[in-house]
Formats: sequence, C-alpha cells, structure tokens
Amino acid sequence: MGKLHGTLAKAGKVRKQTPKVEKQVRRHKIPKGRAYKRICFNRRFGSAATSAQGPQQKRKGPNWHAGRKDLVEEERKKQVEQRRQRKKQDAK
Repeated sequence: MGKLHGTLAKAGKVRKQTPKVEKQVRRHKIPKGRAYKRICFNRRFGSAATSAQGPQQKRKGPNWHAGRKDLVEEERKKQVEQRRQRKKQDAK
C-alpha cells in the first residue's frame, strides 16, 4: 500500500466540522449537458454582445478596465451616445 498522509483515524474530520446547510428551493432546474453549454454560449456571445461589437465577440468582463481610467470615461461617453441614438430611432 503506499505511505498515507496522516492517520486514518482523522479521516472525514473537515466534513464533520462544517455546518450543515439546508438545500435551497429552486424555481426551476438548471439544464445539464448540451442545453447548459448553449446557455453559456449565449451569455458570452449572445444578443447583448453582438449588437454593440459585431458577431461573436466576447462581452467585456467585470475587470476589463482595471488600471485604465481613461478608457472607462471613453466607454461611458460611447454608451451615452448610443442611448441617445436609440431614443431618436424609437421616437421616429
């Protein structure tokens, strides 16, 4: 048998120490397999990303602007301008 890390008397120690958390009630089940992959793809490359940047480009992550304050200001100005254009189109 090979050498063991620690004694077998201590097996399961951490699991026994952790507090029991009851299962949460979910509104609907989370899809598995192909359906879940489809959801992940649509989150990354879905309609929100394609409308602003072009087909199949990733959306920006939460830390895309780290260390680049000047880019943040430019991005805000672009977003404001896009909103104004959408409002003009909706009004027509």
